[in-house]
Amino acid sequence: MIKLIMQGKSEAVGNLRNEFEQKIRDREWKIDMLMKTDTLQDSLDKYRAKIAGSARNRAAAYELALASGRNYKPGDQISYYIKATPKKAPAYEAAKPASEFDPENRDENVDYYVAKLDDLVKKFTSLTAVASAPKQESLAL
Repeated sequence: MIKLIMQGKSEAVGNLRNEFEQKIRDREWKIDMLMKTDTLQDSLDKYRAKIAGSARNRAAAYELALASGRNYKPGDQISYYIKATPKKAPAYEAAKPASEFDPENRDENVDYYVAKLDDLVKKFTSLTAVASAPKQESLAL
C-alpha cells in the first residue's frame, strides 16, 4: 500500500484492498500473514499487578502467556492470531497461539481481519489524498 502511494499509484490502493479482502475471506493466506508477534516487556507478575491496579488494559500476548503455565520472561515473544468466536469478544479473549493453528480446520476470525484491513486503509487515506493533490504552480515574478 505504501509502495503504491509512494509511486503515485494511490488509485490502485482500493484494488489491492479488495484483493486482500478476498484472500482473507477465501482463507488463501497462511496464518503467518495474519498472526501477530508481541514481545513481552513486563514480567507476568508485573502485568498482573498493573491489571489489578487498573494501570493497563489486558493484552492478548500476556493473557496467552498466563494461560500457558510456562514461565515467560520479559523479552520472550508470543505469536498469536484471533480466532472466530460466537459473539464479538475482545482480542485478548479471542487470541489463540499461532502454534495451535490447524490449516485443515481454519478458525481465524475473518471479519476481524477484514476490519483490521479497513482500519489500515483508512490510516493511509490521508496519505493518498496528499499524494494525489494537485501541485501548485510557482508564480513567475
